[in-house]
Amino acid sequence: MGKPKNASVTATVTLSLSEQSVLLLRQLALRGIYGKNEADVATRLVDAALKEYVKPPLFTLPLRKENKRSTPRLKQGRLQVKAKGTGKKA
Repeated sequence: MGKPKNASVTATVTLSLSEQSVLLLRQLALRGIYGKNEADVATRLVDAALKEYVKPPLFTLPLRKENKRSTPRLKQGRLQVKAKGTGKKA
């Protein structure tokens, strides 16, 4: 029985890997982990890495009432909250 057709649109990508990486892929394939050959294993590992890279946040932190006009922003990988207004005037 053949492999079922993939419902997703796919594209072929050619990778150049070090000999050590290919040997690792081969070892995983021989153990049947992530696939039956090096290409299947590489496909699964790349897919898993990309899914992890674009994973949505698991939760968001609500802003405190006094900061409700603030907007959270990411700057250089860190979350910063800057107020839109200047606050109380002296």
